[in-house]
This record gives sequence, C-alpha cells and structure tokens, in this order.
Amino acid sequence: MPERQSLAAEVLGIRSPHQPLEGYITGYQMLMGIDSNPLTDPQELARDNPKTLLAKEVARDVMMLERIIRNKEIQGTNTLTDWPSYADMMDRYGTRATGASALMIGSLTPMSSRAFVCAANTLYGVERAYIVDPQASAPKTKHGMFIYGDGLQLPIQDGTMSYVHTNRLLHMLSGANMTEPLNEHNVRQLFSEVSRVMPAGGQLLMVERAPGTQDSVSPSQSRRARDKLSHFIANVLPEFGFAYVEVDVARHYNERKFLHDPKRRFRRYHQEKSIGEITVFAQKSPWQ
Repeated sequence: MPERQSLAAEVLGIRSPHQPLEGYITGYQMLMGIDSNPLTDPQELARDNPKTLLAKEVARDVMMLERIIRNKEIQGTNTLTDWPSYADMMDRYGTRATGASALMIGSLTPMSSRAFVCAANTLYGVERAYIVDPQASAPKTKHGMFIYGDGLQLPIQDGTMSYVHTNRLLHMLSGANMTEPLNEHNVRQLFSEVSRVMPAGGQLLMVERAPGTQDSVSPSQSRRARDKLSHFIANVLPEFGFAYVEVDVARHYNERKFLHDPKRRFRRYHQEKSIGEITVFAQKSPWQ
C-alpha cells in the first residue's frame, strides 16, 4: 500500500488546506496535465465561456477545486467525492488484485478520471487503469489509458478487467436526464458487457443515483425510486453471472473534511443516508 496521505494530496497535489492559492495552482496543473500557471493560462478563461466540451469540463473542475480549497460544501458528483463509498465497499466486500486491470465506464471531467486512476491503484491494487467514454477533451485523456467508446459496446477484450467502476452512469443510459425513467434494456446490455470483459471473480463497484430523484420531487418519491433501482439491480445482476451482489443506500459525507484527513477515517465523517443514491458491489462467480 502507498504511504497514507489525504485524498486532496494524492489526487490533486494539495498538501495544505490553508494555502488556497498554492492548492488551486497545483490542483489545476494536476488535472489539466500542464505545468503553466492557471492564473495566466488562456485555457483558464474557458470557464467564463463554457460552450465547448473542453470549457465545460474545465469549468466543472475549476468550480470543484474552488469549493475544496475554500472549505465550502461539495456535492458528490465524481469519483473523488465518492471515494469513501468505494473504500467502504472494498473494506466490507472486496479483495485487492495486485497487477490486474481496472476499467471506468464514463467520465465527466478530468477530476473524475484522475480520481479513478488513483482509486484503481490505491483501493483496488491494480497496475493498469482504463477509461472508456464516447467523448473527451484533451485534459481528460491525460489520466489513465483513455479509450473512446460506448459502455454498451465496450472496446475491451473478454475477461481482461478484474474491476469495473462506474459513477452515476445509469442515468446517462436513460437519456442523460434524471427525469427520464430507467432504460432497463440499456442497463441489461451494460451488465452483459461488464460481465463479458471480466474474468471469473471480477468485481463491479458502482455509485449510482436513481432516475426520478431530482430536486423537484418529494423525499418519499425519491426513496421509492431509489428502492426500485436497488431491487432491479439486485435481481438483474445474477442473470449475467454475478454470484454475489450487495446493494446499499449511499451516504453523504461532512463537507470536504474527509478530503484532508491523512488517516482517511472516512466513517467519522458519515452524515445521513442519501435519499436517492445507492452503492453496488457485485462479484462474478469464481467458477465460470
């Protein structure tokens, strides 16, 4: 295991939460894969004009960097902020596989890509981290081994990925809109592809938000949508060779404090359970 350090340090290079300017610069350089100063870099101006894919991705990550550095509340919108959920699943159910490969299906921004690569190395123990996405700006392709492709037709050889990792992917299969109902056909196709690229004993880790849990609906409606998604996944995954499935309600974490804890005592930052989000751990049968 690598030496313990905070997630902010490992993923973003931010060593001290009390040096905001230095943290902003190092985090930006890490995510963009450049050495220039973002305060004088023309690319930084893209966040003021988010029309292109590059500008939108940069804008999301710059906003998240600012929130992390300024100790503002952060939303669980990528693998970095959901790291405690993946760590918890590995602690409770998973096993590390040194030297293996891991795959992330879908990545919205360079921050999510970077955080996945670190999670693949630190949590899963693998040496090779692959990211499949149908579109990307140049910064996102700097993290991991990036492959342009569709999660429903993965450009990956059979039985080569010991871990598959997703983060709020399922609603993208339903029209990229949280108001759309779950596209069960596409989810089945996704699970079929995930099973195909995994060897026997491969492990699937997901953090997902149920369609129909947008802010405009009531808490009771969100819970029903969450429970419906949980039931569906728990019943469908065994159809594709997953012999062990655990579906739990996801948790929220205390602002950004867990990102700066070098001992990574994530459970001490637990808050209430999420109304609309779940975690999924599944392992493919070792006898296939």
